[in-house]
Amino acid sequence: MLRVSLSNRVTAATIISASTEDTVYVADNAATPQLPFKPWKTTTIGSDQNLVVDFGSAATIEAVGLIRTNFTSATIQGNATDAWGGPSYTQAITIARNPWNTRYQYGYRPVAFNYRFLRVLIPTQATTDSASAFILGGLWAGTVTAAPRDFAETYTINRIEPRLDVRPGSRAWTQRLTIGEPRVSIRMKLDVLTGTPPAKTDLLADWLGLQRQMNDAAYFLALLEDNDPAQSYIVQSAVEPTWQVGGAVSTQSDFTFEEMLGP
Repeated sequence: MLRVSLSNRVTAATIISASTEDTVYVADNAATPQLPFKPWKTTTIGSDQNLVVDFGSAATIEAVGLIRTNFTSATIQGNATDAWGGPSYTQAITIARNPWNTRYQYGYRPVAFNYRFLRVLIPTQATTDSASAFILGGLWAGTVTAAPRDFAETYTINRIEPRLDVRPGSRAWTQRLTIGEPRVSIRMKLDVLTGTPPAKTDLLADWLGLQRQMNDAAYFLALLEDNDPAQSYIVQSAVEPTWQVGGAVSTQSDFTFEEMLGP
């Protein structure tokens, strides 16, 4: 079932502490998951590292997104105070590589998280890229909205790899230049039960309401697959919805998400 989180509470919160931070890639960078290549970067992997977010008051969090990491083990913690000897909420997670964009990321759905402070704890471990520092491209924390019904089982994922093939006019040779990181475009088909009149008090109206919210958001967290937390993305709606309306079912075949990928 597709689920989306439309507002990131980290954006309006305060990152009050980080165990260490690079002078260029500071902890505040974690608040911009839409810019995963402008990360928070630690200065060591030789000791446990952590990032603490203060929401200002108790906040209900139903989705936590860790975007572009180079570590595979982390613990999500919550507490009423900035004291972590025995936090009220703690859950260890294992981060896997996303099969489509090839980056390590995770969409976690905590249960009964309602705390003022959120901490991401990164235990000592080897990095996935052999670097001597941990990176977190972005942190998302917000509530979740479930789709009125899921999209069709068959959908299209396009892995976009920015590249340029350079060759002389004679075509005697070709040199491929990689000029960016891969990102994904996800195109889905929707078949929605429709009432009379259509789009008044039916599932079509519910979907149109959700699409309006997604269009209004500059970007949002999309949890694509319940059984694979790695298939979570920061995306934006890319195509204006076009529906074929008539009879008991309305169809939209161009429902598209584009992954956000800033510097």
